[in-house]
Amino acid sequence: MPELPDVTVYVEALSRESHTLKRALTDPRLFSGIGNAYSDEILHRARLSPVRLTHQLDDDETARLFEAARQTLRERPAARALPRRGVTGMGTPENTAVPQPRAPR
Repeated sequence: MPELPDVTVYVEALSRESHTLKRALTDPRLFSGIGNAYSDEILHRARLSPVRLTHQLDDDETARLFEAARQTLRERPAARALPRRGVTGMGTPENTAVPQPRAPR
């Protein structure tokens, strides 16, 4: 399996604005390809509250969120997140097993 993007890419995407985790995961301006049901499953697997604010996550919680998203989306091929235009270095089909952050505007 190809190397997946580093967790720091996701930290950057999550910390662009202060949102609840639920909103951040389902916001297509931040991540592409995660819907309501998958965001719930990701948050449950990561043991994080959907109303927790993105800027309040510590390193362990961020790592759990990243791993939960990766595992959840790998187990559900139809839900694989696709990168949006403007994301560099992660747009190959092999890298779509995790939610892809969007490039800042």
